[in-house]
Amino acid sequence: MNLRLHAKFLDALSLLSSGEQKRVRSVVVQLAEGESTPGLRQHKVGDFTSFSAGMDIRILAVEEHGGRTLVHVDHHDDAYRWGERHSAILGGGDMLLAVVPARNEVARISTKSENAAPATNRFATLPGPVAKVLNAARTDQELLDVIAALSPEWQELALAVASSSSESSPPSDILAVDDELLEFALALPAEKWRVFLHPKQRAVVDLPAASHLLIRGGPGTGKTVSVVHRFVRFAQQQSDRPPRLLALNPPAREALELACLSLGYVAPEGAIVEFGDLDRRVGLLDLLDESSAVFIDEGQDLPVGVIARLLEGMESGATLPHITLAFDPNQAIVEPAGDALTRLAPFADSLSLTYCYRMTDEIRAYSKSILDRLHENYVGKRFQDQHHIDARRDTVGGQTVSGTTGPEVEEMLVEEGSLAAAARTAALKLLQDAGSWDGLGVILVGEKSPEFDDLERDGIPLASPGSVKGLEFLRGLVIDNLSHGEDENGKVVVTAAGYRELSGLYVAVTRFRDKVTVVRAAGPKRG
Repeated sequence: MNLRLHAKFLDALSLLSSGEQKRVRSVVVQLAEGESTPGLRQHKVGDFTSFSAGMDIRILAVEEHGGRTLVHVDHHDDAYRWGERHSAILGGGDMLLAVVPARNEVARISTKSENAAPATNRFATLPGPVAKVLNAARTDQELLDVIAALSPEWQELALAVASSSSESSPPSDILAVDDELLEFALALPAEKWRVFLHPKQRAVVDLPAASHLLIRGGPGTGKTVSVVHRFVRFAQQQSDRPPRLLALNPPAREALELACLSLGYVAPEGAIVEFGDLDRRVGLLDLLDESSAVFIDEGQDLPVGVIARLLEGMESGATLPHITLAFDPNQAIVEPAGDALTRLAPFADSLSLTYCYRMTDEIRAYSKSILDRLHENYVGKRFQDQHHIDARRDTVGGQTVSGTTGPEVEEMLVEEGSLAAAARTAALKLLQDAGSWDGLGVILVGEKSPEFDDLERDGIPLASPGSVKGLEFLRGLVIDNLSHGEDENGKVVVTAAGYRELSGLYVAVTRFRDKVTVVRAAGPKRG
C-alpha cells in the first residue's frame, strides 16, 4: 500500500509534544509497512479514516486507490472536530487533490471521478474536481476558505482567476513517501514557512525601475517577501553599483539575510544596512550615491528626518537610485512616519496589498479590533500627539482579508500583580507541549518591570515588539502589560508613548500564524 503525507499533517504533528510525536511516528511506520492491527482502532470520521496512536491521539487519513494519505493528527476530540469540519477532494483514480474546510455545503459536493470542469469554469487550469468546488462558492469568504486550503501553486492559479485550460501537475503539498523519505519527512522542523509569490506579489517583484515604488499593506500581506524578492532580482543583475536593503534593527536584518538565503542568494557584507546606520556609519546621501537601487522594509519607522531628505531630493529633481519602500503606518512603534510617507506618493508608483498569507482570520479580526481602538478611542491633545494619530490612521490594515481559519485568539485574564507569574507558567507549559522553542514566540508589550526577569532566568526567550518586526511564529504568547488612564468621558488620553505601546500590541499579535494567547491583567478589555 502506498503512503503519502499531506503538508498539513506535518504542520499538525509539529504541534504535539515530543512524546506524542514519537508515538505517531511509530504508527506511521506501521501504516507504511502495510500493517493493520486491532490496536490502531480504525474507523470512519466524515471523509476520513481515523487511526489510534495511543489513548488520546488520532491520525486522520484519506483512503485512496491502492494507498492512503495522512492529512491530520491531534488529540481525540480535536481530531474528530477537525474531521467533521473538512472534506477531501478526490480526482481521477480516487487520488487526493486537496483537503478543504467544510463550514458550508460547497465542500460537500461529490467530486469523485468527476474530472471535467464546467464549460463556463473560471478555474479551468485546475483539476476538474477542485474547479467545481471553487465555482460553487457562494461568497467571497467561502472562496477564500477553499483557496487557502490548496497547495501554493494552485492558490496562485485560483487567485489569478485563470481562464484557459492547461495540464495541472499533482499538488505540491502532498508528498509521496517511500522508506527512505519517511523518516526525513516526519522530522521536518516546526517552521515550514513557504517562500511563495502570489500573483500580486509577483507583479510587485517584476515592476520595472522606471519610477520609485511605495508598497502599503497590513501584517502578513507579503510586503517583506515582495521587497526581498525584488532586492534579489536587482542584485542578480549586472551593475556598477550594488543595490542595498534597509532593515529596521539587528533582528530584522538577520531575518532579511535568512530570507535572501531561502531564495539562494547570499547577501554580501554591507548589502543589508540598518536604519541606525543612516545617521552613523553610512549616511543616507552616501548610501544613495553608492547604490543602484535602495529597498526599504518597515518604512513606517524610518526617521522623519530621513524621509525629509528623500522628499527634498525628489522635489528638486536630483538623480536618485530607484527606491522601493514597504510600510504599514499602523505598525509604527519607533518614530511614526506614515503621514510623512504619503508626501512621497506624487513621486512614486503606489500599490496596496490586502490579502494576508500568514495569520488566521481569527487573529486578523483580533488585530483589527486593536486598530479600531487605536484609531477611534483616543483623543489628541497636542500637535505632536495629533501627528502620531495621523501617522497611524490608515484604513488599509483594516481591509486586510485572510482565508486561513484557525482557533480563536485566547485571552487569559489574571489578577493584578500576578501577570508575570501567570505568563511564566503559560510559557513553560507551551515549551513542554512543543518540546522546543522552534516556531514559538513570547512577546512582552509594555514596561519590562523586574518581576519579568524570572522568565528570562528560566530560559524563556522574552522579546519586545520592536525586536520581532519581520519575524513570524507558529504560536505563542503575548503579554499585555499596558495601562492607559481614561478621561471623564471614558476616552484614553493619547500620548506619544501610549500610541507607540498600542501599536506594539498590534505588531505583537500579528506575528503569529496559527494561535496566540494574550495574557493580561483583569480590567477594561484592551483591543
